[in-house]
Amino acid sequence: MAEREKALNEALLEDSTVSPMAQQPPQPTSAVGTEKTGRELVANFTVMSLCFSLNHGTVTALIALASSSLGTALGNVSSGVLYLIYTLTAAFAAHAMTAKLGSKKTLVVGLGIYCFYVVSYLVAYAIPESRWYAVIVGAAFGGVAAGSIWPAQGVYFARTAELYAVRTDITREAATSQLGARFAATYLACEVTMKLLSSIVPSFVPNGIEALFALFTVIAFASVAGVATIDNIDLPESKVSVDFGKNALSATRLLSTDAICACMVPMNFAFGFGAAFVNGYFNSEVVKPGVGEDAIGYISAIIVGTAASLSLVYGRLGKFLGYQTPIVLWGAICFALFSLANLFFAASALGHWPFLVVLAAIFGSGRSVWEGSFKATFADYFPDDSAAAFANVQLQSGIASTIGFFLTATSVNVTVIGYVALVSAALALVFELCARVLYRARQRARETSYAHAVDHEDGASQDII
Repeated sequence: MAEREKALNEALLEDSTVSPMAQQPPQPTSAVGTEKTGRELVANFTVMSLCFSLNHGTVTALIALASSSLGTALGNVSSGVLYLIYTLTAAFAAHAMTAKLGSKKTLVVGLGIYCFYVVSYLVAYAIPESRWYAVIVGAAFGGVAAGSIWPAQGVYFARTAELYAVRTDITREAATSQLGARFAATYLACEVTMKLLSSIVPSFVPNGIEALFALFTVIAFASVAGVATIDNIDLPESKVSVDFGKNALSATRLLSTDAICACMVPMNFAFGFGAAFVNGYFNSEVVKPGVGEDAIGYISAIIVGTAASLSLVYGRLGKFLGYQTPIVLWGAICFALFSLANLFFAASALGHWPFLVVLAAIFGSGRSVWEGSFKATFADYFPDDSAAAFANVQLQSGIASTIGFFLTATSVNVTVIGYVALVSAALALVFELCARVLYRARQRARETSYAHAVDHEDGASQDII
C-alpha cells in the first residue's frame, strides 16, 4: 500500500510536470506564497477548487443535456468535437501551455475559454438559425479548455501542497491527501449541484431551459472572475522547457513497449464508450421519452452521487483484499450490465423511474471503479513510470468517448454504440485478468532476480572472509 500511495503522489506531481518543485522535498523558498500561513493557503486553495468545480460543473451538466436539448445529431457531434479537441490538446499542448503561462494564468485562460462552450447553448436558443455554428465552435473552444485546465490544476495543487507542508510541518504526502480530499469533495458537490439545477430550473422557472443556460453562463463567468483573484504561487525563477506532445509521446512509448499497459486499454474504452452511451443515447432516447427531459439532471446526479458514495467502499475493499483486480472486474461487469439492459429491453420498458434509478446506479458504480480502483492499478503496475501510465488513462478514454459520440450522432440506433460498449466491457474482463497474471509474473521475476543478487553478494563476502 505504501508503494501505491507513493506512486499516486508521484503521478500527481509528475503529471503536473512543469514545476521543478515536484522533484524536491518541502523546503522554504523565496517564491510567492511562502509568506502565507497554512490557513491562508487552504483558503486560497478552496477558492481555486470552488471556482474550478463550478465552471467545470456547468460544462458536464450541459454535456448530459446536449443530445436531448440540441437534438441527437447536433448534440452528439458537438460532444464528439469537444472530446476530440480535448484529447488532442491534452496529448500535445496542455503541458506546454502550463509551462509557458504558469498554473494560475492557465487556469484563468482555460476556464475563460470554457465559457464560450456554455454561452454557445444560450446563443443556440436565442438565434436558432445559427445553432450549428455556435455550438460546434463552442465545443471546439470547450475541448481546448478541458485539455488545458487539468494539468494546470495539478500543478497548482502540487505547489499548494508543498507550501502547506512547510507551513504546517507535515509531510507532503499528508498535505496532498488533505488537500486532495478537499478538492474531491468540492468538485463532486459542484457537479451534483449543477446537474440537479439542470432539472430543477426547467421544472420551476418560466422559459426554464433558456433560464438554465443563462444561469450557467453567469456561474461560468463568475467562476473565472473568482479564480483570477487567487494567489500566483508558481516559482518565478523556474526555467522550464516547453515540451509539445509530452503526454502523447510518453503514453505511446509505454503502450508500445509494455504488454500490461496494452491490457488496460479495454477498460478505458469501456468507460469512454459508456460515457458516450449515457450522454449520447440513454439520456435522449430512454430518460427523456420516459420521464421527461427535466429528469435528465436528476439521473445524472444519481450517477455522480453513486460514484462518490461507493468510492470509499471500494477503496476500503481494495485495501482489505490487498489488490484491485476483483473490484476492477466488478466495474467492467457494471458497464456490461448497463449495455445489456439497453440492448435487450426496449427504451419504453426502461423509461420508468425504478429502472432508470437502478441503471444510473449501476453505471455510477462502474464509474466509481474506473475513477478509483482501476486508476490505482496503474500506480501498482507502473510505479516507475506513473506519468506515462496515467497519460494512457486520459488519452484512451478520451479517444473512446470521441468515437462513441460520433457513432451515436450518425445513428440513434442503440445497437451500434451499445454493442461497442458491451464488447469493450467484455474484453476488459479478459484483459484485466491477463494484466494481473503478467504483473504477478513480473513480480516473481524481480523477486527471483533479487534473491540471486543477495546470494551472489553473500557468496562474495564469504570468499573475502
